[in-house]
Amino acid sequence: EWFVVHLLLRLTKEYPDVIARVSDSDDGEFLLVEAADHLPAWVESEEDAAGRVFIFQGQLRLVPSPHNVQAPVLLPAAGSLLADPEGMEQAIKVVMDPHIGPQLTRVPPAVETTILSRLR
Repeated sequence: EWFVVHLLLRLTKEYPDVIARVSDSDDGEFLLVEAADHLPAWVESEEDAAGRVFIFQGQLRLVPSPHNVQAPVLLPAAGSLLADPEGMEQAIKVVMDPHIGPQLTRVPPAVETTILSRLR
């Protein structure tokens, strides 16, 4: 699975309009499990981040819930987006928005460093 993450990071960097998600049937958002000690405070459980982790332009992205940030856009409702097609669509729009996506969804540097170190 880590090789797939490596490929997705490269693919999304090479093709900037491509967005990807990766999860595991056992661990769910395994990227966040790996970096659990460095996640934002609003991620109290795996359910809080289910369906909110993306790889875009070679970077990890995490779409916050509207209860946890002040944002100039409509964010998907709190909780899992896995069974919410409209929420997932909104999350993708937020990630891909060049004006707010990078500031709003980029994971903390410690999360990205932890994940990238796992790939080496």
